Amino acid sequence: MIVEQVLQINTLKLSDISELKLVYQQAFAGFPWYESLSNEEVDKRWQKYINASEFCGLVATKDGVLVGGHWWNIFTQLKFAENYGYKLADFVKSVCASDIPIIWEAGLVVLPKCQGDGSHIGTRLRTRFIDDVTKNLSASLIISRMRGDNLPTIKIAEKLGFRRTGIKTPSSQKVGVFHEYWYLKKGIKNE
Repeated sequence: MIVEQVLQINTLKLSDISELKLVYQQAFAGFPWYESLSNEEVDKRWQKYINASEFCGLVATKDGVLVGGHWWNIFTQLKFAENYGYKLADFVKSVCASDIPIIWEAGLVVLPKCQGDGSHIGTRLRTRFIDDVTKNLSASLIISRMRGDNLPTIKIAEKLGFRRTGIKTPSSQKVGVFHEYWYLKKGIKNE
C-alpha cells in the first residue's frame, strides 16, 4: 500500500527558521550552487533577510516535516534603491509609480531529496506567494534574481508570468554564469 504524503503550505513563523536554515544549507550544497555553507555563514545570511524591510515567508511541510521555504521583503522604492542599487531601482521607477510596494523575492529553497519528486513544492510555494501578495496588496512589483543556469526555476517563473528586466550581474559562485533580475507586476496597469 502506497501512502501519499500531504503537502501543506503555511505562513513562516520565527520558530520555523532554525529548521528552514537546515533546508537552506542542504539546498545550497546541491545544484546549481554547490556551496558548502558553514552554520555561521547561514546565520549571517539569515540575519540579513530577517533584518531587511518587512520580512515575510511561507514554509512547506510534508507530514509535519519542513521540506521547503520561500521568503521575501517589502520595500518602498527609496529603501529598495538603498538596498539593491540604483540601476535596478531605475528599472523599478520605469515600470511603476513611486507609491507601489516593491516585493524582493529573497529566497526559495526545497530540500534536495524532494526536488523533482512530482510534488512541485517550489512551484506551489511561489504560486501561494503570488496569491498572498495579490490578496494583501492592491498593486505591487515583485523583483526576483535567478541564476541563468537554473533552468527549472526559470521555467516555473516564466509560467507564472515573470519577465526579464534585462539587468544581469556575474555570479560570485561560478565564472561565466550570471544572475538575472526578473519582475512581475500585480495590479499595475501598463503605462
